[in-house]
Amino acid sequence: MVKAILYKEWIKTRRSVWLAAAVMAGCTAYAFVESGQEFRLSGAVQVWYGAIVKDAPLLPAVMQWVPAFVGVLLSLSQFVPEMTDRRLKLTLHLPAGEDALLASLLAYGAVVLVLLYALTCAVLAVGFSAIYPPEIVGNMVLDSLPWFLAGICAYLLTAWICMEPVWRFRIAYGLVGACLCAFFFVDGPAGACLPAIPYLTLFTLLCFFFPFHSAGRFKEGAR
Repeated sequence: MVKAILYKEWIKTRRSVWLAAAVMAGCTAYAFVESGQEFRLSGAVQVWYGAIVKDAPLLPAVMQWVPAFVGVLLSLSQFVPEMTDRRLKLTLHLPAGEDALLASLLAYGAVVLVLLYALTCAVLAVGFSAIYPPEIVGNMVLDSLPWFLAGICAYLLTAWICMEPVWRFRIAYGLVGACLCAFFFVDGPAGACLPAIPYLTLFTLLCFFFPFHSAGRFKEGAR
């Protein structure tokens, strides 16, 4: 049953998954192009000085918002059709356990995002390792981890909002979700986010359980 559900989710979201992959690939390519342009215009010495002494970021500013955008996109493509056609109620009544079915839906999206983010992070790390020392690349990866966690958190919070059957609660959840996601984008020097990563990871795991509340209300016919 779970395998059939996961296959259905892939059929439903495959276009969004490929679009998300294209967006991540395009932003990764843009990061390399921008870095190369900086080397051509300013020279290697100036770029290295900025990265080492002035703590200049290696990645373009737009890169921090892309994982969250991809997470929201995948969640909308996965759960808006379920709510529009009220297919979620049928899914929750399948003979496999309501919690297990909902967990499999959320796990599908989370795993897809983790794979996309891990591949993007690996490509960025390998590419920048050719022109920067390991210490700088390591700081870049650590500084980008909250952005990728924000993408998973945004996916789960969007699912929570989509499954909520009452519009006034959807608006309230949206405001709460926006405030919560803001914690993932706090600026700081290189490596400053490292102590917060365990707490952000724990919060992201807790967000996994938020949609269960809305799904239960939807199943009970809340208005």
